[in-house]
Amino acid sequence: MNWLQKPIFVTGATGFIGGRVCERLAQAGAKDVRALVHTVQHASRIARLPINLVPGSLLDLASLRAAMGDAKIVIHCGLAPARGILSSTENTLKAAAAAGVERFVHMSTAAVHGLTPAPGSETESAALPRTGDHYCDNKGRAEGIVKSFHRRGVPTVILRPSIVYGPYSAWSIRLVRELRDGKVTLIDNGKGACNTGYVDNLVDAVFLAIETDRAVGEIFYIT
Repeated sequence: MNWLQKPIFVTGATGFIGGRVCERLAQAGAKDVRALVHTVQHASRIARLPINLVPGSLLDLASLRAAMGDAKIVIHCGLAPARGILSSTENTLKAAAAAGVERFVHMSTAAVHGLTPAPGSETESAALPRTGDHYCDNKGRAEGIVKSFHRRGVPTVILRPSIVYGPYSAWSIRLVRELRDGKVTLIDNGKGACNTGYVDNLVDAVFLAIETDRAVGEIFYIT
């Protein structure tokens, strides 16, 4: 589908990943991008873009429906506190179902298998464990909500990025500052393994999830 001509709704637009999604959509020539903004003071990065900043909250279904409008594509990068991950995901999916969206891309995480994944978790079909970590477990439960809406007719794709780095990444910036200031050290001269992904590669995966019909109903690790 010629999806760049359709209304696109982005949650988490003021964050690291969602902000880059908005930038890349503008660069690609998307005609109608609607960026959900909860706190306007956090929107300086995307305010310069030729997109629409729409007020709303992931925890307020009425505001989500108003902000989403008739969007046909939803890219859900929004992140609520651990206790709000489930309700914010369900609210976004309810609004998307009401709007009749043609693709819902859900940003999950490889951490659904915990911070120290067990052997056998390297395939997307592996059963999700209860890790004991509120964030990891709630992100896993949120995937279950996405799957339930897919069974009800919402065309969903779930992406599971690992540690994402790149410009504006708090993780990257903090690490560089702490290394510079001598607050952290490299164990074994930095030879350990770290499963990372560059932010633009993740955005490429988002675009492919929208463009590729075979992606519907699937889950993909992005690393």
